[in-house]
Order: sequence, then C-alpha cells, then structure tokens
Amino acid sequence: MTWKLEEFFKDKNECLMEINRFGNLYKKLELFKRCDLENENNLFSFLNFYEKYEALRDEFESYIKLLEMADYHNNDSVIIRTKFKQISSKIENIIDDIFNDIVEDDLLKKHNKNPEYRKYKKIVDDYYFKGEDEVERTYNTFDMLMKEIITNDVNIMYFKHTFLEIINNYFVSLKENLDGKNYEEYIFEVHEELEKEDFVNLTNLVKQNSLVNSRYFSIATEYIPKNIKIGYENAKYIVQNALTPLGMEYKSLLYASLNDDSIDYQKRKYKSKDNCTYMPTNHRAFVNINYSDDIESVLTLAHEAGHMLSHNIKQKNNRGIGEVQNPICEFYSLTNELLVGNELLKNANTLDEKISISYELIDTYYINLFMALFHADLSLQIGNEINKKSYIDMKSITSLSSKMIKKYNLFNEKGIWIDSSLFECINSIYYTYGTYGIIGASNICEAINNKTFNVKDYIEILKKKCSNDFELYDILGCNPTKLYTIQKAMDNYSNLIENTRDLVYEKKKRR
Repeated sequence: MTWKLEEFFKDKNECLMEINRFGNLYKKLELFKRCDLENENNLFSFLNFYEKYEALRDEFESYIKLLEMADYHNNDSVIIRTKFKQISSKIENIIDDIFNDIVEDDLLKKHNKNPEYRKYKKIVDDYYFKGEDEVERTYNTFDMLMKEIITNDVNIMYFKHTFLEIINNYFVSLKENLDGKNYEEYIFEVHEELEKEDFVNLTNLVKQNSLVNSRYFSIATEYIPKNIKIGYENAKYIVQNALTPLGMEYKSLLYASLNDDSIDYQKRKYKSKDNCTYMPTNHRAFVNINYSDDIESVLTLAHEAGHMLSHNIKQKNNRGIGEVQNPICEFYSLTNELLVGNELLKNANTLDEKISISYELIDTYYINLFMALFHADLSLQIGNEINKKSYIDMKSITSLSSKMIKKYNLFNEKGIWIDSSLFECINSIYYTYGTYGIIGASNICEAINNKTFNVKDYIEILKKKCSNDFELYDILGCNPTKLYTIQKAMDNYSNLIENTRDLVYEKKKRR
C-alpha cells in the first residue's frame, strides 16, 4: 500500500501551480528589504511573515520528500523539485540578506521590552543556527559514496582516507564557527536538556556493565537463529495485541493507522530503503518500512508505529506540534518494540522461535544501550581532537575507535568510525536518546509486568507538547538519568542473555 498524498496537493499540476503562487512572495520580500527594519512594526511584521513562509515551504518540502521516498525515479518528483528549488533559491537569497541585516545590527535587541520578544528572538536564533547547508552537503557526500560502495559490493576500507577527509572538512568548518569556544563545553551548552554530569554517569555505568556483551557474543557463535516467517497482516495483529497494555485509546488510534494508507510497507525497486517515520508539521505521520516477513520486520513495524502515534496524538492535541528530537523521542518506539518482542516470546511454540525472538530483543538492547552511546561518545572525542589539533589523522581516529570499542565492549568491526552519525556533530548527543529510550522502555515493561504501570499517565504524556528535559520520564517513574533506573535496564538485558543461553543449551542437548 502506498501513501495517498492528496492532503498536500491533488496532483503534480496543482502542486506546480501552487509553486508559481509561492514565487509571488518574492515581491513581498522586496518590500521588507527596502523598508526600515529598525522600526518595531516593520521588524515584527517581517518575522511573522517569515514564520508563515516557513510553514508554507515545509508543505512543499514534505510533499516532495514523500514522493521521493515512495519512488526516487518518479519523473514528477524531479520536475516538482527542480521547479521548487528554482523559485525557493531566489526567495531564500533575499531572506538571507534581511536576516543578515537583523543580526549584524542587532535590531531585535532594541525591542527586548516587547512582550513578544522571546518568540521573535527564537525565530532569529533558529534561523542563525540552522546550519543546514553544511550538514546536508557533508551528509550527502558521505551518503553518495556509501551507496556506491554498497551497490558495487566494495570493501569500505578502500575508501577510508576519503571518509577521513570528509570528516575532517566537516569538523574543521564547525570549529571555525565556534569562535574559540571549547568544543565539548559548547555541545552541552547547546543541549541544555542534558547535564554533562548525567552523560558521564551514564557512560561510566554502561561501561561497568559492558562485560555482559561477551556473553552475548559467545552465544552468537554457538547458534545461528532460524528465519521465522511472519506475514504483514499477522504482524499487524501481533502489534495491536501486544500494545493492549497501553490502553484502549492508544489501541484504537493504532488500529486506525495500521489499516489506512499511513504505512508503505511493500518493497519496490526504487523505493527508499530506509525504515523511518516522516512527521510533517500539521499532517499525520507517514511510515516507510521494507517488510521482509521476519521477526526483525515485526519489531520495526512496532518501533515506527511508536513514532507515528506519538506524532499523531500530539498533532491532535497541540495544533502544529509534532514529535521532535528530545530525550523522550525514542522512548515510545522502544517501549513498543520491547512489548511486541516480549509478546512474541510469550507465544512462541518452539525453541527455534524462542531463540530467534530472543536474539532480536538482545540486539535491540545492544544497539540502543551500547552502540548509540558509542557513536555519541566517539563524535565528542573526534570533535575534541580536531578542536585541539585542527585535524585528525588515520592513526588517531583508529586509536579513538579502538578505545571506545574497548570501553563499551563492542564487537570489533573495521571502519566502525565510518558512520553518518559523526556528521550530526553538535547534535551527536541525540544518539544518547536511544540509550535513554531503551532504559525507560525496559523499566516500563517491568512496571507493566508488575501491574504498577499507569495507563492514564502514559496517554497524557503522549498528548503533551514536547519537553526538552526529563520531566516526562519522572512522571512515569523511569527517569533514565537515575543510576538505579539505568542499572535495572542493564539487569533486564543481562537476564535476557542468560535466558537465551539456557534456550541455546537446551537446543544443543536435543540435537
């Protein structure tokens, strides 16, 4: 099933017609360019105009992105993208000029007594710090090279020096914009939601528990799990049933989204290979997965359904607000994933099924507890190194990677540092949100089993506007910055591995 996108535009022709109308905004911007922006009314009128412009631009960007995800060889999307870029580039240039005047002359500061000042300051700050061009250019360069390597089945290490150069170019350009500030301090200054002390405590406790991964690796070498077939319609039923503990309101909304056109799950030649949820402002979420009739796909469906419902419920209760990246954004998805995995495990009939499901659950913990933290930590270390020396060489990046691999006791993969996560840079802390999410989700699953879970609180939290701190975790009693909460999740991971070892042992006895 593919998405129906008429809620954006009826068809290509309507979209092109609206793009032409969009181009008329240039004349309005010329007026702003000529007017006196020191005047409070003129300045605030422009910022209000820009806010509406952004929402309108996002409509086109979202529509084009969804067309490209569904079929990146679609000629209509190429025509629309080309036309939109042609017109929007002209508009963006004049907007850049106006914002440069506002920032250079610090025009907003003169009106700091205005009751709307904070709102307008946020608009200016968001524009000034958006940094989209450099992030996108670097990521696109990395992504194109990576796709070529995968398509041609080439050893990634042949291109390690090219990847190193891309990483250096990006971090050096970031350093130039820090105005002499310490890189790590700047990161935690930007991410006020996370105290450096909490990050250090998290990394230390995860490190202390990392030996458990050795037990995971040992059973992975003893038994290759069977491929358990689960069709998509059956997967929908499993997901709906497993998420019943989240309440009838959640289940009702989940049923509606699983059975309309919100999820594009079928594999196609030119469809995006990413499993992701696209969450446009003022619209429902659109899920893209490539369903493969296996356990991993069932858990992927559950995960993306968590993002989808989080966004949709917030949209319904807070107009124009959706899920954004914050400490709780992965929590809903990983709660779904663990609940569905546990339900599959409970209803498994054979040892092969139990072992295969357990492997997937272990992998969910491993990726989010250890790999996510590894990427955040490594990105910080590379940033610090380049901040001090203006360049990182192959020996240093390899040494840093090895150090981080040992710290978190990871499976040692060559070129593990060649990863797009490094290009998040100032947003590298986002990768800890997966770690915080799995810690919170693990504790919630335990609360559900112990009958201490509060459904009403969970739904109310889903309805709230996004928060950039940990207060929502606190309401549910699973704050992942607390050491005992982190340890409880570690214990759950360890117990899962032990139970799986017992299953593998039982399987070997029966041979």
